[in-house]
Amino acid sequence: MKSILFNSAFIAIPALSLSANVFAAEEVKETSIDLSNITAYRAANTPVNYSYISLSAGKNDYENYNQAATTLGVRGQALLNERFIFKMGYETTLLDKDNSGNDLSYQSSGFDMGFGLRQAISKSTDIELDARIIYNWSDNDSTGESVDDLGYRVGAYFNQGIGDSFEGTLGVTYTSEYSQESVNFMLSITQYVTEYVGVGLNGRFGSGADDGFSGDQAYVGAHVRLAFY
Repeated sequence: MKSILFNSAFIAIPALSLSANVFAAEEVKETSIDLSNITAYRAANTPVNYSYISLSAGKNDYENYNQAATTLGVRGQALLNERFIFKMGYETTLLDKDNSGNDLSYQSSGFDMGFGLRQAISKSTDIELDARIIYNWSDNDSTGESVDDLGYRVGAYFNQGIGDSFEGTLGVTYTSEYSQESVNFMLSITQYVTEYVGVGLNGRFGSGADDGFSGDQAYVGAHVRLAFY
């Protein structure tokens, strides 16, 4: 009898130990975090909204001009998948006074198109790179002169989301147009007041050639974004 009880205990103890180990493994499996998937976001879970249409208006101050110019723009972009973004935009700048204060009818416009690439570095922060082709044209009604040009722009950005409705972008761009080169630093913040409507401010400072058309420039403006998913 004692032999039977001893043998039963000898078999039962390893079985209980195995069950405990399996249970512990299941507990570890349920509570563990797979760090390899921390950047594998779905499009709807990106830190900032990449799919929207934006309307903007602001003022440009040019180093080589005493008068500020009005700048209006419309821009759209769409997240094609988890990594790639299609971008397109139009911007026009209107200058109605020359340095002497005389009436002037000058308009400079640009249409750009390109692609961006995003890489998540945390659940609230992305790094983004983009490249765009720019077609520019300008008209000076006072002199009857018209000029067009094909240029390009490349940029790098930090996109930061805060909560579920506020986001910001800090970036730097390099632009080549009208046989001139410039480096621009930009900042943009947006507060979504509804799921699909956001309002915000944006600014940029550009360092250009002193003997160029405009020299250094600073822009401050506001925008409205209409998001889509």
